[in-house]
Amino acid sequence: MSVSQIIFKLFPIIFFSVFLNTKDALGSSEKNTFVIDDQTKISFSIPKENFYYSTVIDVPITIREVKNISFLPYSQFSGFQSNKSYIKKIKIKSLSKISETISVIPGPGHLKTKFILVSKDKVVNFTNNSGTNRNYLASINPITTNNQATQLRNLTFKIAPGESIELYYNFQMPKGFVFDSKLVFYDTEKYQENRRLGLWLEGIIAGSLLVLIIFTYYSYVQIRDKTTLYFCFWLITAILTIICTIHHDGIRLLEFLIDPVKDTFIFSDVSFATRIALFTMLIQAMMFAIFARQFINLKKYHPFAFQLTNIYLILYGLNFLLFQVLGIESNVLFSLYPLFIGTIIILLIFLYCSIQRYRHGMVTAKFFIIGLIPYMAFRIIFLGGVFFGFQSPFAYLPDSGLQFFLNSSQVTQSVGLFIVAITMSLVLAKRAKFLQDELNENIQKQADEAEKQKVILEETVQERTSELREKSTMMEGISNQLAKYIPPQIHEALFAGKVDTEIKTRRRKLTVFFSDIKNFTSTSENMQPEDLTKYLNEYFSEMTKIAVKYGATIDKYIGDSMMVFFGDPETKGEKEDARTCIEMALEMQARMVELREKWAQEGFAEPFEIRMGVNTGYCNVGNFGSDQRLTYTIIGGEVNVAARLESVAAVNGLYMSYETYAHVKDMVEVEQKEAIKMKGINRDIRIYSVKGRKEEGKEQTKVTKVAKPTKKELTEIEKLKQKSEKLEDEANVLKEELALIKLELKKMKNV
Repeated sequence: MSVSQIIFKLFPIIFFSVFLNTKDALGSSEKNTFVIDDQTKISFSIPKENFYYSTVIDVPITIREVKNISFLPYSQFSGFQSNKSYIKKIKIKSLSKISETISVIPGPGHLKTKFILVSKDKVVNFTNNSGTNRNYLASINPITTNNQATQLRNLTFKIAPGESIELYYNFQMPKGFVFDSKLVFYDTEKYQENRRLGLWLEGIIAGSLLVLIIFTYYSYVQIRDKTTLYFCFWLITAILTIICTIHHDGIRLLEFLIDPVKDTFIFSDVSFATRIALFTMLIQAMMFAIFARQFINLKKYHPFAFQLTNIYLILYGLNFLLFQVLGIESNVLFSLYPLFIGTIIILLIFLYCSIQRYRHGMVTAKFFIIGLIPYMAFRIIFLGGVFFGFQSPFAYLPDSGLQFFLNSSQVTQSVGLFIVAITMSLVLAKRAKFLQDELNENIQKQADEAEKQKVILEETVQERTSELREKSTMMEGISNQLAKYIPPQIHEALFAGKVDTEIKTRRRKLTVFFSDIKNFTSTSENMQPEDLTKYLNEYFSEMTKIAVKYGATIDKYIGDSMMVFFGDPETKGEKEDARTCIEMALEMQARMVELREKWAQEGFAEPFEIRMGVNTGYCNVGNFGSDQRLTYTIIGGEVNVAARLESVAAVNGLYMSYETYAHVKDMVEVEQKEAIKMKGINRDIRIYSVKGRKEEGKEQTKVTKVAKPTKKELTEIEKLKQKSEKLEDEANVLKEELALIKLELKKMKNV
């Protein structure tokens, strides 16, 4: 066979082979081409089947290196891997009648994004800012900034009629996630006009939540309710979630608040904005769970469900720690499904428990259910849309700008949080009013019941009132007669102060002060217990303030008596301690004059009158008692002298011994009384009655003898004492009977 015959036979094979290859190449080229014409939408995405994809690449490359890469059609592409870099390309051809200005938004969550645009006359390299893709134009003054000195946040290019371009998109998938690689294209000028509505709505949502935060925190300050505080915390996490969430054009409100954090070793595998968005979403979900379980008091009424919420919170925290902070790579079955399923389960638990709480009498639980249902709906819609591509229910609204704004999983979450925040705020307001009404109703019921008991008590006590009044009058007369001959009894005083745990005492020279109220027993019997408590507390409070002011060591109060001393555990010296004590006593007398005038105006018929006694001498001071109980106090004859001086003092008077007078004689006017003797004291007790502060250059001392009672008078006193003791016994019996009556009334009330 000749060469010509061989060529003739091979020619058809070669021809058809070249024809088929050329046809496949042309077909592939056409499939890789996206055509823009007059029917193209303002915002559009190119189907993933139109792109050609590279395999994994190691480093960013130039246009020359791109030409050497073998690209695969989508049908042959094996898919993306987390934390790996890729390039995909598309050919765009314009059949429009006018030039178009197109912008491209990089894929959500992608890192180190870069575009290479190749046309017939130029090559354009565009690298997106890292982190939040910061809106540079929003931070400048457009009046003073040169137009040529600015750059748009996204790749923007013009394409003329009939022109074709090749677009290469270089990006890195974040670690632990494989996000959609879809690119969003839009007509720059028309889309910006369209987005005005969305920006207004986003601003309204964020501003409204900010107002709710301020209002809720103010409510918490007023009522100090823990549920309100937790709701305030949830509102803060909700507004942070909205601020950090990506909306339609890749914009986050976060980009207007802070500068972007560049890709560092911390954010080299997941961008700062993406990580912050994930963090705020997790914290928002966790904070809502804490608020919800506090609202329905889950810990008390459903402890097992409360423990499940703890597991839920730990699950969310571990998810962020393992897959975001530590960057552990895992299948979606372990990273996302537990969050989705756990959220549905915990929300159903809240719904079930709140229904049970309502059925068992918690009326405010129905308000919580009203707020919980929309939260459940929007939460499930958001998670299903982001993680599993579920259709938003807003997609079924009539075609409009509002429908476009709402038809996004991220926007659905923002709108859902906004609606739930308003609903829950109304729920908390209703709850607060309900609790207040319930409290007022209970107070009114208690007041009505107390009024009924008061009537019953008055009717029961009235039968014994006449007898008690006669006995009281008799006892008051005898008491007045006894007061002419002998001083009132002094109650035992116990001191308290700074002590250690050892049982030990020491000898110190102290200035001791005693005071008590004249006829306190008879006065208290003529007063209502509430009035007695009020005036006695006011008396002790005022006297205590003065004692503390002068640094006195205050002992326990016994009945109507008050006992203080100076010189331990701290001392200014023997003389200064005595002078300070007298200064204190004089101020107490002056304050008592003011108090008696005040009490008289308030209807206190017999205002308190007091007597005071002061003595200076050596006492045993320290810890007294046992290993089980210690008391810090003072004992000794000089304490008894101070008590005796107080007992013989005139009403509203102040008596002191010579040992005290020797230190203060230059500061007070005194009247000397006749000395008295005391059992156990080896000296006569010289008494000085303080008349007031001494005027300068004047000193006068009067001596008045105290008449001793005769033998007949002492006999009469003894008889009166016996009568008094008998009457006191009878009065005690009557008081016990009255107490039994009150106890029976209390039992009747409980029944």
